[in-house]
Amino acid sequence: MIRKRIGWKLLAALFTLLWLNYWLRYDDPLPQHPLEIIQGIVNIVGIIGLWGLGFSAPLLNRIFWKALLFADIVLFLACLILLRTPGLEQYNPAYLWALILVPILPYYVGLYIYGFKSMDIWNNHDTEQPLSPR
Repeated sequence: MIRKRIGWKLLAALFTLLWLNYWLRYDDPLPQHPLEIIQGIVNIVGIIGLWGLGFSAPLLNRIFWKALLFADIVLFLACLILLRTPGLEQYNPAYLWALILVPILPYYVGLYIYGFKSMDIWNNHDTEQPLSPR
């Protein structure tokens, strides 16, 4: 049971460390644009979803994770389009896209699997009925 989904646990740990490093760094101020702050909050919730996938734990419900995946992708694209980082024009666009997509793609694949494809996690959780008062 410990080896089950070890890759997703490692990915969740990596993204947790990356998120903490980005948001808790001392040499730079925190992001000032509201879109960046919203994206950071959505990312930490997504990372919690990766932990849920790694431990095969149903957190909240599948509809929430499907909506979060959609919202996260929209916010990610909005940040890329609306918030231009100065100095990036000097780099090859293909190199920049590879630099962005290589780390972020496993994150989105994990959220997709958790929300859409992990029937073993959700089958027992979705069929549970809430306790009715007697």
